[in-house]
Amino acid sequence: MNSEMEGRLREALEGFADSVRESPTAYQEAQDRWRYFERRRRTVIAVVVLLLVAIAVAVGVWVLSSATASAHVISTGSFEKATIPPGIPLRVDQRALRVF
Repeated sequence: MNSEMEGRLREALEGFADSVRESPTAYQEAQDRWRYFERRRRTVIAVVVLLLVAIAVAVGVWVLSSATASAHVISTGSFEKATIPPGIPLRVDQRALRVF
């Protein structure tokens, strides 16, 4: 009984395969569709990355512009007045002072 069912199934599938006609432009259409989706995917990724960078820059500018100048003093402009806290040894590396 299995061989009879296999034979009938084989005949049905062969008949179906013979009735299918391929389109001469099927490969080109599939390739065009693939390229469209690939281009769309890359565009979406580029837009997302651009938005993330823009948001990061905006947040950075906002944080820097909202800071007060007196609270974030880096240097007083006079290095002679600088004092070294007690307990910190002062060593000068002579190699670091050489210029070329």
